[in-house]
Order: sequence, then structure tokens, then C-alpha cells
Amino acid sequence: MFALFIGAAIGFILAVPPGPVAVTVMASALRGQWKHGLWAAAGAALADGIIALAVLFASSAIMQLINDLVTYHPTIALVGEIAIIAALVTYAIRLARTSIYERSAELRQELGQSVPATVLSAAATAATNIVNPTFLPSLAATFTAAVALLSRSVAVGIREKALLALGFCIGTFGWLSIIVALIVRNRKRFSLRHFMLLRRIGAAVVLVFAAVLVWHLVD
Repeated sequence: MFALFIGAAIGFILAVPPGPVAVTVMASALRGQWKHGLWAAAGAALADGIIALAVLFASSAIMQLINDLVTYHPTIALVGEIAIIAALVTYAIRLARTSIYERSAELRQELGQSVPATVLSAAATAATNIVNPTFLPSLAATFTAAVALLSRSVAVGIREKALLALGFCIGTFGWLSIIVALIVRNRKRFSLRHFMLLRRIGAAVVLVFAAVLVWHLVD
């Protein structure tokens, strides 16, 4: 169970820095209060848990595949990176658009009632961390240190790695749940204007990720 605790601590700490995921969860809490805020937190945490599981079991293989692709198939790597940048910019523009929030209150209420859409939106937002050039290496390095720590007391196998990933998911959900609680309890202090501002902050963060990729592309 020590692996579960370590994973939870890592997930909690790495979820603290503000980003598109936190903004998406906050927006969901503003729209649908506890129900949709927690479902958004669950969707984001699940996506993070799956990413963590992949990193724990296949980090070296994935990094080798990426290195081989860049080394031996630079054109394919270039096209893939351009496609990722275009997807990020498109997502940021859609995230920052205000027209959907200028419609009727009934439409906004309808948007807040779709639990599957809330979960998928949060999960998709969390998945965008994959294209952050610092995220996967940082996560891999963190889990490498965690595995080294665990190996001092137990033989690290499939069970321990699965517990690390599960803990990571739980830790992420824990921090995002705190955000939901803060938003719901102070909901009356927030207006639609604040909601749009949060969305635009999230869009700005996504654009920063895209800018980093562009810099990496032309460097």
C-alpha cells in the first residue's frame, strides 16, 4: 500500500499548478455545481491515471519510439508535430470563444446537465498534457525516483506499478475535488464573466504549450 500512498502524493502535488485541467473542472463546477464538478474531476483524474500507467509500464519503449521516429523518419515526425500544434491552437480558440455563453440561460443549463460530455471534456483536456514537451519526461523521472524508493523495501513489479498509477489517479482527483469544493461554496461570488475569464486563461495556457512546441520545431 506504500506504492498507493506515493502515487497519491505525486498525483496531488503535480495537479496543484494551475492549467487547462483545473480551469475545465472549475468551469464544470460553476455550471453544474457538485455533480458536474466532481464528474469533471473524475474524468481528468482517470485520463491522468491512464497516462501514468502507460508511463510506468512503457516509458522507455515510448521514448525510444519517439527518438527513432525523429532520427529515422524526420518528415513524419515534423508532420505529426505540426498536426499537434494545429490541434492545440484550434482547441484554444474554441475554448476561448464566448458566443456559446451569450446564448440563452436554458442552453447553458442544458450544457450543465450532460454528464458524459463533462467527463469527456475534462478527460480530453487532461490528455493534452501529452503534447507538453516537459510533461512526459518529468512524469517519467518522477516515477523512476518513486520506483527506486519502493525497490528499497519491496520488489517492484506489476502490482506496485499499478498501485502507483492508481494512487496518482486518486491524488489528482483529491486536489481537483478541493477545487470543486472551493468553487461550489463560493459560487455566488462568481458570474458568467468570471467563467469566461477562466476559460480564456485555460486557452492561454494551451496556447503557451503550442508556442513551446513551435519554438522546439524551429529551433
